[in-house]
Amino acid sequence: MSNTNNLPLYRSVYKLLIYLYSLVSNFKKEYKYTLGQSITDCVWEVLDSVIIANTLPNLKKESIY
Repeated sequence: MSNTNNLPLYRSVYKLLIYLYSLVSNFKKEYKYTLGQSITDCVWEVLDSVIIANTLPNLKKESIY
């Protein structure tokens, strides 16, 4: 697997994820486990997509567009 730590997009999404966890921890209980969980799940999906896109060979990346 390629080193994802060198990708600016990966680093930015990871920083966003850390920031959101600190933000969600301050949500009221009724929102923390619904809205907060949905937000963090979406960002995890974005992070997973960045990692997957980074591991694809260039040929497959071109066919996506």
